[in-house]
Formats: sequence, structure tokens, C-alpha cells
Amino acid sequence: MTRDRWQRVEDVFNAALDLDPEERRAYIETACNGDADLQAEVAALLDCDSHAPAAIANLIQEEICTLPEPAGQSDIGLQLGPYHVTRTLGAGGMGVVYQAVRTDPNYLQVVAIKLIRLGMASEPIQARFRQERQILANLKHPNIAAILDGGTAPDGRPYIVMEYVEGKSIVDYCEEHLLTITERVQLFRDVCAAVQHAHQKLVIHRDIKPGNILVTEDGIPKLLDFGVAKLLIPELVAGSPALTETTQAFMTPDYASPEQVRGEALSTSTDVYSLGIVLYEMLTGDRPYRLTGQAPSEIERVVCREEPRPPSDAPGISNRLRKDLAGDLNNIVLMALRKEPERRYGSVQELSEDLSRFLNGRPVAARKDTFGYRTGKLIQRHRAAVVAAALVILTLTGGMIVTTLYARRAERRFDQVRGLATSMIFETNDSLRDVPGSTAARAKLVANALRYLDGLAKEAGNDSDLLLELSQAYQRIGEVQGSPYFANLGGATESLASYKKALVIADRLYASNPKDSKRSAWLVQILHAVGGMQVQLGDSAGALASYQRALPMAVTLHDSQPGDANAAQLLASSYLRMGEELQRQRHAVEALQQYRGALKTLEEVIQWSPGMERSAGVSYRRIASTLVDAGLLSEALRSYEKSLAVRESLAKREPGNLRARRELAVIHIDLANVLMGAGISKGDSVLAEAHARKALAIAEDLARQDPKNAQGQSDLAFAYNKLGEVKHTSAPTESADFLRVAIAITRSLLNADPNNNELRRWLSNREARLAEALAALGKRTEAIDHLTAANSLLKASVSRDPSQAGSKSDLMSVHCRLCDLHREAGNLDESLGYEQQARILLSQLDSNTSSVFSLLDQGLCYESFAALHRSLAQSVRSDRTQRDRHSKESADWLKKADAIWPEWPKRGLELPAEYRKRLSASR
Repeated sequence: MTRDRWQRVEDVFNAALDLDPEERRAYIETACNGDADLQAEVAALLDCDSHAPAAIANLIQEEICTLPEPAGQSDIGLQLGPYHVTRTLGAGGMGVVYQAVRTDPNYLQVVAIKLIRLGMASEPIQARFRQERQILANLKHPNIAAILDGGTAPDGRPYIVMEYVEGKSIVDYCEEHLLTITERVQLFRDVCAAVQHAHQKLVIHRDIKPGNILVTEDGIPKLLDFGVAKLLIPELVAGSPALTETTQAFMTPDYASPEQVRGEALSTSTDVYSLGIVLYEMLTGDRPYRLTGQAPSEIERVVCREEPRPPSDAPGISNRLRKDLAGDLNNIVLMALRKEPERRYGSVQELSEDLSRFLNGRPVAARKDTFGYRTGKLIQRHRAAVVAAALVILTLTGGMIVTTLYARRAERRFDQVRGLATSMIFETNDSLRDVPGSTAARAKLVANALRYLDGLAKEAGNDSDLLLELSQAYQRIGEVQGSPYFANLGGATESLASYKKALVIADRLYASNPKDSKRSAWLVQILHAVGGMQVQLGDSAGALASYQRALPMAVTLHDSQPGDANAAQLLASSYLRMGEELQRQRHAVEALQQYRGALKTLEEVIQWSPGMERSAGVSYRRIASTLVDAGLLSEALRSYEKSLAVRESLAKREPGNLRARRELAVIHIDLANVLMGAGISKGDSVLAEAHARKALAIAEDLARQDPKNAQGQSDLAFAYNKLGEVKHTSAPTESADFLRVAIAITRSLLNADPNNNELRRWLSNREARLAEALAALGKRTEAIDHLTAANSLLKASVSRDPSQAGSKSDLMSVHCRLCDLHREAGNLDESLGYEQQARILLSQLDSNTSSVFSLLDQGLCYESFAALHRSLAQSVRSDRTQRDRHSKESADWLKKADAIWPEWPKRGLELPAEYRKRLSASR
């Protein structure tokens, strides 16, 4: 093309751009003066220009989503009104969505906060953001994520506080829960109801896709992200600018309608089209067409011209599914996906009603109403009566043939299914166990395989090998459901149920041949697993019984196979389990004997495997924790450092191993605790904080990689809690912030797993620790509120597990602190009530305990009682008898306290500064 020719094209093109679309054709014909080639060049340029904004905007949006927040300018930690921003949930377009915790004293709540990205708060973007906030405020539907609040950040950026929805995208949820077609359609109709509600409020979503529809664990879909929604009547939002054109370009091409791609006017039919694609993907796992690139011409060709293939023709689906989709579902989906908006369903409501007709076996609007079609539907609705005779005939004529065929295939099929299932459980699952982000996938994998084995077991009779595989399969599913020792989904009750099924089979196998070492070893392992979950669910007596049954069997196995590494590791594990439960019961000396037995057993084996090295690390850690409980801090520190060396070595050798990295974080928390934890510690806050921050860095990374892993969330809460404890004396405000985050995470875990008694104990301890931080800040009323919450949680914990001495001691300590705070506030009647409750618990505890923490709790309670009765004596000065009685009782309690404190120097201990301050004040 010559320069003059190109100049002519450019002149006509630029002039046409300034005209309305309906005026352009007449102008071009006149300006080109019959030059067909010139007219074609200009038309092609105008066509490209109409698509360019969408393509460019989408490319920009994709890149923006990948950009990190500017260095040193993260919004993590930002305080927005009563909300404390804790972590990033996702990013899109111009905004970022964060998880935040409401931190005011009224209540705790985890929320999602959407905030404009740093450096992008231009006036048009802020206007769009405010419009989104108003749109959400007008939408109130159980299947739309609700707006809770809104405001302006300190730097002027508006923010939206929304319901925090923890769930899977609707397509992933369908696959993970193996929903039937009926269940998928019913779930989709809930989404339709949400979109229809938005349409009734004159709002078009314009970006409906699976990622914007999350389904909670309860099976409730939530429609999210109205960031590019369009108001059919903009005047509904006061002062709303003309934003629809500038945001129209922002779309997801894979789910966009032809009119979106062409830049035409949009209507509710646009959302019908996008819903059609979502339904297609829910039913088939695929999309009706695939974009091979983001070029405008490619998007326009596929979306606007390529006819979608019917769902029944989707690649990779089973023949059964292909048959189920053919017919009505094909027609319903394809009607929603018609290129011309006027030929689609007239509304989302009509689409939903047609799906209802499909579910009820009635003729659907998407199919021509012929006699044969109506007759077929009638037969479907009365299938039993119509089919009964046919079944009789088929049974009589075909029975012999079918029986012969199945007899020939049954054994081969049995072996194939069994091989596939065991491979999924014992090879694939085990290889994924320590891979970050694999928890949900493992759960689905093992559950599917378990269904196969369950079916095979009914045919297996007394096949001992298959029964063992079935028991092992139940153990694996229990592990991923809720075992605290592995990445899990936080279902303690479900986990114990699976472990008990494994135990029933293991008992049966053992009873049939007690001399079989393989069966004995497996029974010991299952007893360990059952005991671990009994601890979580508050059955300490049951856990101790499980461990007491396992230990002698492990000893016998070890003695019968001297030098065998597996037998030694199993015995060491039994010692560790028994020691843990004894330590929970505050029997420190007996627990220490068990832990040292574990280490001695391992040390007898010449060559350690990685598994035995890990067990040694656990033994050193458990020994250290018992030494802390006995007040021997220096010796405990040395043992923790040995455990740290083992775990650093394992993590270095296996940098991608989730379990190795997780155990390294745990030992850093332990070291922070002995250096500067609650109660007795070395008092080294600097080194303690360094360890706590290392633990937090690992925990945050693992939680980010596998957000469904309840163990990872629990570790994250432990790390925040430990930082809160470390900062208690030096920075009580910062301490309170960390503790609030730990409480929010723990409360979320407990809400998801309400029978988990260990979570209840941890939450109560964190509430009590936050109360101490608030008391140090002079916020006595808030401190009382959090101690009262801790009190309620601990009462529930003790009620569930009355034999747990640790919980009783913790509850007594909380009663005594409430006694102190109410006394300081002048509420002597309330203070006296808590003293009486504490004294009841005190009478139930072992006064000769070897646990330094139990002695500390007792001594401080004696001090609390003494201070209360001194105040009571002062309050009844006019009544000499009452005054003398309270004064004497105060003196008696001080004598009891004075009998405890001299034990500290004998153990080489010094009371922490916060307790020395309390004692000084109480006297």
C-alpha cells in the first residue's frame, strides 16, 4: 500500500470513528466513492477497533492480577475500622480481597474485605468501587455473598466488608463431592435464584463463572464479585457516573456472551448465556468451546460464530453420562447458549423452571412438544408400572446368558478393581501425603477407592489379605479426615468413626491368628490412631485404655524380633503415645519415663531410617516438654535443640515435604515457648521472638499452599498465639493483635469441627491469654469478657472429659483470675463466687503433683484467695467477727502460698516478672 493510499484509509477511518455506529455505513460509502477495496480496508479497521478495548482490557486485567503489592506497601496488618487485615485471599482487576478479623470487644468475626489496590485509587475506579458497594447493599439473598459493612481506609481508599465464604468453585465442588446429575441441576437452580434476584433489582452481573460461585461445605452456593456489574437504571445509585461503558470491556472471554465480545448493549440475557456455560461445565467437566488465544479475532470467531457442541458430545465423558445428557439437558443448555439473545430463555427464571420440569420428568420448553416426546415423558414418570412386565420377560429370556458371562468375568473384574483401589490408597495417596495443597485431593482419592473396597469386602468372605487392605483403607481415610498428626480436613468425629471401622477388622484378623506379627503390628498402629482421635474428642480415659492395650503388644513384638527396625519404631511410638497422655494428666515423672523408653529403644537400632530419625526428633521434643513441666528448663532447652537439629536435617533433605517443614515450625514454637512462654520460661524474649517468627513464616507458607488442611490452619494459630505470648510483657498492644488472630483462626476450626475438645481447650487458653494482655493495658472490662469466654469453653471441655487434669487446672486458674479482676473492680460478690468455684476444683486436683505448672496455678490461686479475703475484711470493718474471720482466712491462704514458692529455688527456677508483680500487688 502506497503512502497516499494509507493516508486516504486513515482519514476515512478517523472520521468514521467520530460517528455513531448507525451513521458510519452511509458515510463510508459516500467517502470511498465506489472504491470497494478502500471501503473494505476501513470496515476491517473499524471492526478491529470495536473488539480491541475488550481484548486489551482483559490482557491488562490478567497482568494486574499477577502483580505483587508494592514492596513495603502491603495492606496486611492494616486496621480498617474494627477490622484487622490478616492475609490475601485473591486479587482481580483493580482490587484485592483480604481476610480480616473484627477485633472490637463486642464480638469476633472473620470477614472478607475488598480494597482498591495501592496506587490505583483514581477517581473513576473509586466511583466504580462505590457503585459496587451500593449494588451489594441492594442485594439480599441467601445465595449472594452479603455485604456487612463499608468504609474508607486511612489513605482515602473505599473498602467493602463482605461475608467470608470458605468454599470450592461450583465445578470443583461437584467433582469433589461426586454429585449426581440431579444434584448438580438442583445446585445450579440455587445459583439461578441468586442471579434472578439481582435481575429483579435491575443488576446484571456480567462476569458469571465458576470462580465467582463458591459452594460452602454445607452445600450452599454463594454468588460473588459484582465488581463489573451493570445497573440497568444507573439512576438507582445516587450520583452514579456513566461507568457501564468503561467497565464493559472487563469480562472473562471463556464465559462471555457474543454481545459482550462485540461490545453491544447488554441485558439480562447476557447472564443467561454465562449461566449456560457454567451449567455445561458442571455437567461435563468441559466447556462448549475452547479459546486457543486472546487475540480479538480468535475470541470473536469462537464466541460469536462457532456453534457449541451438545453436552452429550463433550470429550472424555462416560457412555452412561453421554446417554443421560442426551435429550432434554442438551436442549436446555443449548437454548441458553444461542448466539442471538432474543432466542435464549427470556429470563433466568425461565431457565430455572425448565430445569425444574426436567427434574420432574415433564416436557421442557427447550424441546418441540411432539406426541412421541410427551409419551416418552409419561413413561418416565410412571416407569415402575410400564417397565415391570419388560423386566420379567428380560429376566426369563436373558438370565442364563447373563449368568454365564458374569461368571467368566467376575474373578478377573474382582482382581482388577482390587488392584486399582489398593494402588490409589497405598501408592498414590501415600506419595501425595506430604505434598502441600493435596489434602482435598487425597480425601477424594481415598474415599473413591474405599467405596470399591467396601463393595469387594462383601464378596471377600474371610480373605485375610483383602480384609487387611480394607482396614488399612479405613485408616488412610481416617487420617485425611481429621488426624492431628497429618494434613487433614478437620473432621475429628468422622476420623474416629473410620479408625474404629479399621479397628474392628484389625481385631478380627488378630483374633484369628495372634501369632502373626504383621497382624499384631497393624492392631497396635490402629490402637494408636484410635487413641489419638479419642484425645481430640475429649475421651482421655478411652485414649489411655487404647494406649495401655497397645503397649504390651508392642513390647512383645519388639522382644520377639530383636534388632528389627520396624518393631523398634512401633514400640517407640507406643512409649510416646503413652507418655503424651500421662503428661496431659499432669503426671510428669511417669511421662518422662515413657519418653526416655522411646529414645532408648531407638538408640538400640544401629542404622536409623528417616522414619526412625523423625521418631527420635519426636522423642527429644517430648522429653523436653516433660522437663519443662518439671521446671528443668536448661535441660529441656538442650533436648529441644537436639530435636531441632534432627528436624532441620530432615527438612533440608526433603525441602518439598510438607510434614518435614511442618514439624520444623512446631519445634520453633516449642523453643519460643521455653524461652518466653506463658508461665515458666527462661525469660529470653529476643531469641523467643526469632523462633516464633520462623515458625510463623513456615506456617503461613504451608497454610497458603493448602488452605483446606486443618492441621496447617491449627499450626498457623499456634504461631500467632506464640508471638502474642512472647510480646506480652514488651508490647501488650501488639500481643493482643496477634492473639486475636490466633483466636479467630481457632474459632473457625472449632466451628467446623465442634466435637474437637482439644480445639476447645486451645481456644480457651488463647482467650485467657488475650485477657491477660488486655488487663496489662488497663482494659479490665474487656479482660473480664474474654476470661468469661475462656471460662465457658473450659467448663464445656471438662464436662466432655472429666478425667483431664490439665483442663481442670486451667479452669481453676481462670476462676482465680476472674476472682482477681472482679475484686479489683470492686465486685466482691462476683469475686467470691469465682473463689468458691475455684476451691471446688482445687480439692479435686493432686496437691502432690510434680508439674511445675500445676504448682504455679495452685500458688497463684492461694494468693488470689488471700487478696479477696483481705478486701472482704476491709469491707466489713464495722462487724468485728466477720472482719477477724476474713483476716484469718487471708493469712491461712498466704501460708499455703508461702509453702509453695520456696520450691522454685530448689528447682533452679525464678518466677516470671508478671507473676512477681501480681504477688507483690496481692500482698
